[in-house]
Amino acid sequence: MIAAPHFIVHASGSLGGVPDLGKRAYRLRFAVTTWPHPTKDELRRGVRNGLDMMQHMLELQGFRLISEATVRFEEKRVTVEPFVIHPHRPLTAREMLPSLLHGDKHRAPTSETLARPVPSESESWDYVFSAEWLHDTIVGDVPYVHEEARR
Repeated sequence: MIAAPHFIVHASGSLGGVPDLGKRAYRLRFAVTTWPHPTKDELRRGVRNGLDMMQHMLELQGFRLISEATVRFEEKRVTVEPFVIHPHRPLTAREMLPSLLHGDKHRAPTSETLARPVPSESESWDYVFSAEWLHDTIVGDVPYVHEEARR
């Protein structure tokens, strides 16, 4: 073992100075997008397809599904479809000058609101499920107590 002022590196049984911390279970979420009132069979089929796709993607990253019995319902929410807002660039004084000389009045633009459907009128819903996956322990940075106090 090599000791330094702020850290300890274990040389035996580790790769790159990081000890083997074993495996750990992680609960990861996935969503099934469907119409507002699916039947149990439609939802079951969606969960099966979503779980198969997630399993394929996560196995490439080293995760393994513990059991299909670990799948549980988390929540039902309205599907949020992303859209791009292109704000108008305000005119510069140089661009406004010719129209001001002709008598136009430039006022501050009013705020534009976007009409979004209320949840009861939404066309699609996300049914969120989660499952437990096994993976090598993921080591993350943990801030020191004095760093947390500054936030």
